[in-house]
Amino acid sequence: MYELQSDGVDWNLKMQVSDTSVSNVICLVSTDLLDRIFGFTVSQCKKLFDESKIEILRQKKMEAERKLAGFRRLDLIMSIEISPQNDKIPLIIDVKTISDALNVL
Repeated sequence: MYELQSDGVDWNLKMQVSDTSVSNVICLVSTDLLDRIFGFTVSQCKKLFDESKIEILRQKKMEAERKLAGFRRLDLIMSIEISPQNDKIPLIIDVKTISDALNVL
């Protein structure tokens, strides 16, 4: 997984994905997915920065890093959009654990 970044509008996170059919494919994680996982948006963070609420912003960053650690789990099912154009990076649009996907537990 690469470092989480933002352009002030969207999140930018790349990660390598492997399964039985491919190894180490670099994918982007969608901003919408990251908003759902984090529980906050880039614009909310920008507003905190503009209002000099740096401590709250640090807490949000630590929370995001903690939640991103979940991407290292081995029991994940990812929905990935793959463009027919070879020049576009695949986009991860959803992620679930196997038990969530199978509606178990």
